[in-house]
Amino acid sequence: MDDIYKVEKATFNYLSNPSFYDGISDDINNLGIDEKIISELNDDELDKAFSKMFRLNSSKNFQLTIFENLFNEKDRRGILKKRDKDLITMVLIGQRDFDKLKTILKKYNIKSDISDMDIEPFSSKKDIKYLVYDIKDLKKADLINLPIDEGRHIVFVMLLSCGNAEIALDSIIRNSLSLRIFKRYGKIITLDFSPQSILYTKKHYYNFSNIYSAYNHNSFKNFNLDVSPGIYFVKNGKILSYTNGWDRDNGIDEFIKKSKELGFDSADDITNLDDKDIKHKLVPKVGDLLSKIPDKEKIDFLNNLRLINGIVSYFGYDILSKYYNNSEMIDMYDHFMPFAVELNKYKGTVNEYKLGDVIKDLPDDEREKFVLSLQIDKGFIVGCGYFTPIIDLSAEKQRDFKCKVFGCS
Repeated sequence: MDDIYKVEKATFNYLSNPSFYDGISDDINNLGIDEKIISELNDDELDKAFSKMFRLNSSKNFQLTIFENLFNEKDRRGILKKRDKDLITMVLIGQRDFDKLKTILKKYNIKSDISDMDIEPFSSKKDIKYLVYDIKDLKKADLINLPIDEGRHIVFVMLLSCGNAEIALDSIIRNSLSLRIFKRYGKIITLDFSPQSILYTKKHYYNFSNIYSAYNHNSFKNFNLDVSPGIYFVKNGKILSYTNGWDRDNGIDEFIKKSKELGFDSADDITNLDDKDIKHKLVPKVGDLLSKIPDKEKIDFLNNLRLINGIVSYFGYDILSKYYNNSEMIDMYDHFMPFAVELNKYKGTVNEYKLGDVIKDLPDDEREKFVLSLQIDKGFIVGCGYFTPIIDLSAEKQRDFKCKVFGCS
């Protein structure tokens, strides 16, 4: 088992030194480590081996069987930790072994949006090229091949948790010209298989539907799915241009310029997109939006919202998830989650406030009416249905109040 412990020599993750990890993984695969050898490890050795094997999960020849046997031995001894269950869940998702994953989820009563999904299994009859999961709801995930070899495409590669990728996508979606270009040619590809996050991203970006989870790295051999964001301009399967990362100052100008240079801004292609594609929906008052939450918890949730220049920088996920199912949470995210590019403008330069602290100067009998009348969408406080208590504040307090709650221009 000493070869497994070599992983301790690695300072960073797989992407920092792929050949190092691939080499160790290959060595381990040749050692014939079976259940008997694993059963002879003491608890500390077993725990270390399991953790170190997890760090190899991105390597080319990762030995899933050894990892599973280590997990099963921990289970047999009764020394499984919550983190162990989280790690094997992550690995099985990454390996696209959903049958085993569902067994684990059921056995350990782990809540997941994948548990009840009908996920199409891979078949050798399918072409691996540009193979992706098409997720339209939380009930089903279909395997389809994207027609990247035909026509023009802008392939936007991202990890769903990547802040810089969020800012890049925010910038593209919130610019009317780049949005029209991206609506016509764009396809978002992620290695992450997180149905709820994918559906939220679709909804949050004005119902942009072309977001897919890649089957694996081999589905996009000429694309680096580990770099986020990566923007590829493709014509008939040939990569014309590739940008790694995003310049927060000039990225959108460079994107539009590159689109024009490569002929991705043809008027014939993009004028059929209506302006309604980029407009906000009607926004309900939060009192109605949060109708499932008991009154006291609802007020606590709203009072604990944190704001930066009228943008929600924090909200109580635990309270929402307590009363709303996975599908409903997608809508909640869409209301309370801000565009990263907007929040990034003010973080570190503008103070953050709790909504409850900001409204403390309002009369007691008016405070609740005001907060329940707020309208919040995509992280912005976009409206209010009850201004009466604000009118009674002094001019100076009114300015300060409006700036903190609704933002300063």
